[in-house]
Amino acid sequence: MLANTNIHIKRFKDQISGSSISESKMPIAHEIMVGLDDEAGKVIERLVSGSKQVEIVPIVGMAGLGKTTLAKKVNNDSSVICNFHIRLWCTVSQEFNMKSLLIQILCSDGKRSRMDKELKNLNEHELLHKLYQRLKTKRYLVVFDDVWDIKVWNELRISFPDEKKGSRIIFTSRSSNVGSQVDCHKFNLIDRDDFRDFAELCFKEFGDRVKSWSTFNEPWSFSTGGYDSTTFIGSLAPGRCSAWMDKGCPAGDSSTEPYLVAHHIILSHAAAAKLYREKYKPSQKGQIGIVLVTNWMLPYSNAKSDAIAAQRVVDFFLGWFLDPLTSGDYPKSMRDKLGGRLPKLTQQQSKLIRGSLDFLGLNYYSSSYAKDIPHATTVNISYTSDFQVNITSIRNGKPIGAPVRAGFLYVYPKGLTEILVYLKKNYHNPTIYITENGLAEANISSIEQAIHDTNRIKFYSGHFKALKAAIEKGVDVRGFFAWTFLDTYEWGSGYTMKFGITYVDFKNKLKRYPKHSALWLKQFLK
Repeated sequence: MLANTNIHIKRFKDQISGSSISESKMPIAHEIMVGLDDEAGKVIERLVSGSKQVEIVPIVGMAGLGKTTLAKKVNNDSSVICNFHIRLWCTVSQEFNMKSLLIQILCSDGKRSRMDKELKNLNEHELLHKLYQRLKTKRYLVVFDDVWDIKVWNELRISFPDEKKGSRIIFTSRSSNVGSQVDCHKFNLIDRDDFRDFAELCFKEFGDRVKSWSTFNEPWSFSTGGYDSTTFIGSLAPGRCSAWMDKGCPAGDSSTEPYLVAHHIILSHAAAAKLYREKYKPSQKGQIGIVLVTNWMLPYSNAKSDAIAAQRVVDFFLGWFLDPLTSGDYPKSMRDKLGGRLPKLTQQQSKLIRGSLDFLGLNYYSSSYAKDIPHATTVNISYTSDFQVNITSIRNGKPIGAPVRAGFLYVYPKGLTEILVYLKKNYHNPTIYITENGLAEANISSIEQAIHDTNRIKFYSGHFKALKAAIEKGVDVRGFFAWTFLDTYEWGSGYTMKFGITYVDFKNKLKRYPKHSALWLKQFLK
């Protein structure tokens, strides 16, 4: 069985930190953290040295990078504890109430139960004055976590006295606008060495049980959806895109960032694979690969330009990752179209990534038509415009396959056969697992409607036949995973899109009901 392991390891323990000069009693976060030591050292240096004036040290970076974790690590460092008389903490968030925020700051030293009632009876002006009196004559450190707008500081700054004692303010923020207004510490992306360290932690802790490792799942989805909001997958975290798209992105460049992100994903995968093969595979006897997603592409017409366009889309979806991981370089069609915007692989990097797969996981759901766009876009460039193709599921008024209730998917089992045979022919017949394949339904209003999923049975029956046809043509397919066992949380669709073979009643204590497709699969597997 393929174990697609996604592990987040944390253990928190609330303790009291103290020193001879510290009033603050903050919870200490004990965590297994990867890639934060260097960042923490830089921030600590800014806190304990330098100017005696009050200074703001913003930690700025995209959502999910660990800014709060970094701030906790810094706040509870022994040198920081000893350097400040008082340390306070508050979480701001996008929407905040000024009075509640002031009370939160004043109570963050562990005396909340005693002060709460007293503080709630004060107005904002009185709370501002109380905070000022609390900080006056002291060397203080105050952390503002998750700051979305600099105006919160503008409204509070009157309460922060500057008596030239070396006091410091830390902001954590995902907004570059916050960082641009002060001298910020820009939080760096976790690099491939950090990812390798994280992978090694997983290999050490779970390698005796996990025998198949997938480094990344669908890197195409978050490389494009997170950095080019014009892709059909939508705007995913961290929500960056070019300003001209007018999508409300805080920052970004959709003509370069998707390619940079993918480039570092590929290098990170290869670093983890090299480590596993050299240090752990001989004793653990496992395998390591990656999971990619793609539609199969058919030419919109018999025109040669559409045939070339179909191949170009496959290159930009699948070859973007698979070519480097098997041959050591990006597809020629991407190099020709992108020029210097596509990162260049050094000889050493090419050697590292080439052949770094023991298996390929493939997520397949549907197929599309590709129609060539003859003239390249010269303004408002993005990943989506780069491959110069109009992708559609409708040709001459007819869909490529039966539509499903999810709206954007069409049932086309033959595409699975075609993509598998394509992989055999062009990528040295790799070992393949179908890691996702399934049918989505929406607008389900009753249990009875949910469990009678005849269309899902037809879907799997058709795709099993397509899989059998590929195997008969010599494709090395070792396993198939139905997506999914339960109705789950699906990207931006939440719980409205149902892929499961088991219905979950979210209104009745998550009670589960096997759908007819589950019973059909059970019978099929006997």
